Amino acid sequence: MTKLEGFIRIIFAGISFLYFIIQIAVIKIWRNKISRKTGDLVYKTQTPKISKTITVLVICPVLIILSLLTRATTFICCLMCVVSCLACYINVREIVYSKLNGIYTNGLVGSAKFIPFDKIETYPDTSFKEPEKQNTVSLAIQLKAESNAQKPAVFFMDFASISEYSKVVAAIKGLKQNR
Repeated sequence: MTKLEGFIRIIFAGISFLYFIIQIAVIKIWRNKISRKTGDLVYKTQTPKISKTITVLVICPVLIILSLLTRATTFICCLMCVVSCLACYINVREIVYSKLNGIYTNGLVGSAKFIPFDKIETYPDTSFKEPEKQNTVSLAIQLKAESNAQKPAVFFMDFASISEYSKVVAAIKGLKQNR
């Protein structure tokens, strides 16, 4: 390994650590920003367990350190740092949104995303009629297209039970009819 390769590894690891620290530091700020957009809580949906998310966040700095200690090529070491940053972002987003899951006066939060009601094109208007054997139930919401050339997107929210799904659909119906 040349001095330049060692320098590049250290730079990538340093930037990755800095990114990790910034992501952890902005969790509360990010959550507050989303909370201001959502409005008042109408119905709180089940909060997913975040133990796996926390585990991944603990592993991210370990992966960065391993990138410096391995004898792999510089490209692989830099790739390990980038993967660590990506995993950090995804899991911090999960932490931010998981506490906010629910139906709000301005939109709904689920699956690590906030969807305002004015961006919703269609939503299910009937209750789910599948058997109780399923582990999860998905709610499909079609979003409005940003432009005429673009296809409308579909947003999926997963629920642990059919009863929670039915309550969410009823809450969305009530809020959409009042608008």
